[in-house]
Amino acid sequence: MDTPESSNFAPIVVIGQRALFREALGHYIGEEFGCPVATYPDIESWQRESPDLCTALIFVDTFANAERQRSLENISQLKNSGSSAPIIVFSDAEGVDQIAESLNCGARGHVPTSTPLNIAMKAIRIVLVGGVYVPADTLLGERDIREANPVGDAEHLFTNRQKAVLDALRKGMPNKLIAYELNMSESTVKVHIHNIMRKLEAKNRTEAIIRLLGRSPAEHSQNS
Repeated sequence: MDTPESSNFAPIVVIGQRALFREALGHYIGEEFGCPVATYPDIESWQRESPDLCTALIFVDTFANAERQRSLENISQLKNSGSSAPIIVFSDAEGVDQIAESLNCGARGHVPTSTPLNIAMKAIRIVLVGGVYVPADTLLGERDIREANPVGDAEHLFTNRQKAVLDALRKGMPNKLIAYELNMSESTVKVHIHNIMRKLEAKNRTEAIIRLLGRSPAEHSQNS
């Protein structure tokens, strides 16, 4: 698997208004992954200083409601502009709706600021190798949400192998790791994921995870 230690990654960029948080996080990321890290108070500062920088990963820390909304808008703009940099949201918000909102805007991970540092670093690594990260506590609590959600009722349609892949998707595992853990080829994993997305009426794996969290993107748009 490619990680910053084994690839020529561009700097990881940490964007956040709280200087202590972004600089401490940036320092620890640099120590953990052995790669360059740049920190900025807002996305405009980053774009003015390094507009052509091909960023390996952008962290957006969101706290107050106004800041969170602005960050979500920035994420959407980055994804709509064709940016391929995976985005992780570090946030005080840790509700199912808020996590689904982050993923729906284009983030590949949502890490509550209450997360222990070692787990946060694992979350970053999962996203860097192509996975999607959501907190385990949310996945456990999501079981109750699915009971009242039609999407959850569709699980009886999945085969045992699809359920195994489904569990791996909930953990944010990339295809290569799913294949290794379940002793199957990556092409077989892709077929299972395709069938899971079809049954969930999802366009991609991130949208499938959003639906597994209990809300569809359409429901999110209607309620936001």
